[in-house]
Amino acid sequence: NGKVFLAYNTGSPEHASIRARGYATSIDELEVGLTALSAPVLGPAGDAIAALSISGPTARLTSDRIAQLAPLLMEEAHVLAERLGHRDQRGAA
Repeated sequence: NGKVFLAYNTGSPEHASIRARGYATSIDELEVGLTALSAPVLGPAGDAIAALSISGPTARLTSDRIAQLAPLLMEEAHVLAERLGHRDQRGAA
């Protein structure tokens, strides 16, 4: 979750890939054997006011599984953002 907040709230060039992809990952970074992915919940001003995440054993959250789950996670974060008043560039959440 921390990477998402850094990427969306500081605009750091180091985190541009997270913004481009729409989610962050942590694979064996916080704890060996633990993988997590996180998507921002954007507020009305476009800043990350929350994050949704999925975490589990690295053996289960393989790169293929992350690729399957990431779109679902981002969609749920998007739905929540819309309920909180966020609108994207097209005028819809």
